[in-house]
Amino acid sequence: MMATLLADLIKHLLYVRYIDFETLKKILKVAPEVLERLLLSLESQDLVRVYDGRVEVSNVIGLAIEGLRSGLTHDSVAGGLNWRDFERYASKILEAHGFMVYRGLRGGFSEGRFEIDVFGFKEALALAIDCKHWKRTHFSILRNHVERHISRVELLSYAIRARVVDVGFRRGKILPVIVTLAEHSRNTINNVPIVPISKFNDFILNTRKYMEELSLITFKV
Repeated sequence: MMATLLADLIKHLLYVRYIDFETLKKILKVAPEVLERLLLSLESQDLVRVYDGRVEVSNVIGLAIEGLRSGLTHDSVAGGLNWRDFERYASKILEAHGFMVYRGLRGGFSEGRFEIDVFGFKEALALAIDCKHWKRTHFSILRNHVERHISRVELLSYAIRARVVDVGFRRGKILPVIVTLAEHSRNTINNVPIVPISKFNDFILNTRKYMEELSLITFKV
């Protein structure tokens, strides 16, 4: 019963992001003490803030991950997220690990144009991240996205070498990465890592190890 109520609460909060306590109580049709207990469990994980009779989501991606753990379907969770949520979350994790971060990096020249959702670099390693908040998807669709992302990152590497794009990254390797909501049956496609958002922090901590173990594709600058 409580698990179902928690899942319903999380789903609603993902969609509205901000709501007053009384309205939330009426929507969920629960006793105030039950709702308080559920909100306290989320607040203790820094997923929501409860103040002045209001409830505000403070960590959208964290709340989404908790929703999946509570039994929500990927369809339900994905419907409450947008690509900007993923960009912000990925950017915050990179910044927390000392990366210089750019969001929505665009550019191009005669060979073509590119757009990278999140670009972060630290010393001689850069990550070019494509954020996908889809529901579960077929392998063929994901593979097509990977191939297009590889092409974009290759163009980016040309642009950096030609000084068409100047983000402060002068020399090193650029690693294409796909970040998704759902875990996929394969952790790489065409030597590009497919990283579920719940494991992105671990991936950043161990990027160089994964690059060696999985023979990940990179572009030199």
